[in-house]
Amino acid sequence: MRLVRYVKGGSPNHNPRLKNTSAKILQLGLALAIFLAAILSTVLAADSPGKSRWSADLGPFGFDVEGSGSSSYPETRLAVTDHVVGVAIGNVDSSELQKAPGRPTFVPWNVILVLFDSATGKMLTKTGPWRADFGFRLFATANGSFVLQLRHYHGTDQVPSEDLHLISPSGQEIRVLTLPPAPRDPANRPYFVLTSPSRRTLLAGHFLDDGTHYQLLDSDTLATGMSWTDGTHDPLIVALSDKELLAVGTPASGNANGGNQPLYIRTMDGPWRSLPASFETGSREPDLGAHDDVTFLSDHLIAGIEPSVVFKPVQLKLIQTDGTVVFSSTVQARADLGSSVGPIQASADGRFFAIVESPISWLWRQLDMVLWPDDLYVVVWSASSPTPVKKLNLGSQGGFIGGFSLSPDGSLVAVVKRGKLEVARLHR
Repeated sequence: MRLVRYVKGGSPNHNPRLKNTSAKILQLGLALAIFLAAILSTVLAADSPGKSRWSADLGPFGFDVEGSGSSSYPETRLAVTDHVVGVAIGNVDSSELQKAPGRPTFVPWNVILVLFDSATGKMLTKTGPWRADFGFRLFATANGSFVLQLRHYHGTDQVPSEDLHLISPSGQEIRVLTLPPAPRDPANRPYFVLTSPSRRTLLAGHFLDDGTHYQLLDSDTLATGMSWTDGTHDPLIVALSDKELLAVGTPASGNANGGNQPLYIRTMDGPWRSLPASFETGSREPDLGAHDDVTFLSDHLIAGIEPSVVFKPVQLKLIQTDGTVVFSSTVQARADLGSSVGPIQASADGRFFAIVESPISWLWRQLDMVLWPDDLYVVVWSASSPTPVKKLNLGSQGGFIGGFSLSPDGSLVAVVKRGKLEVARLHR
């Protein structure tokens, strides 16, 4: 009897207990399918441009490795806003180079600006070309625009000059500010331009026979602020915040050579006072005035690489503008003839900064004589801790670094190496 009752009431379609079990199995299967789909979506997203890392070949955008038939290698300059990555690419004008063989820095170049969406890697626009000299620069502004510094000293019938081009995130030219050379400067010594970590302020400096002329500019409008001229015995300004200036030595020749030169600090209109610290302050690119181994993190905080000694540790130091040491930390265990640390890039709020670390020296990179594929690292630091918060391996550097930049919000780093733009989002 029990068996008969079981058979009559044991159909899966009629037994409530089995029906509930089937429903649970169906729900579990559906949940598992959703879970697996989420994993697959995450994997695909990781491989898609812009989610955490993307790259772009600059060849289609004007990075002509063959130099249009010349022996000159292209030049790149890099700047990053929170939403746009800008790459300025310059190639020597091959027809002009025929007039001055082997002297690419003495003939005009063709410069273009390529803008990419920082989240997706999609090219937004390409603008230019501009006809300019070898020493061009690119800066990001506080409101997300770009400033392109162009020089016009060679191959022109006009009065030698320099221009600052204010360019919107969509590639539109908003304003052009001309910086003419002073009459007392027959050698046409070029301007150097420095930017504050907030990206709000630019400082244009110009070497004269009797000193250095300085002009403060609003980066987002190129409106001019205060200007002044320092004498030949005044220290040379190598970094600025929106409120203070950092200077080095007594540059009688107009060039800071780095090393253990004395440092000085002042407000924009105050007197110089000595700063008890020592940083690497020589320019990697003297013709561009780029002193990028020391920077303000905020109005009253400075980060810099201490002068290195071969086979000794490379030290990073944070100090306040009153001389108080916040911390000192080892960046590289040993400095040798084939190592390089820097440049330093700061976030706009001063909370984070990033340093490029490479086993290959800047000189070897510029001479393009590196024969081994050492990796390139970006090390991210917090201004509140002597321990790095992240070390990112960007892979083989290939011996040539064409630019490095940190976004104002500190969430993204970009590097140009061997004609390839590498962008990585930092998840701290």
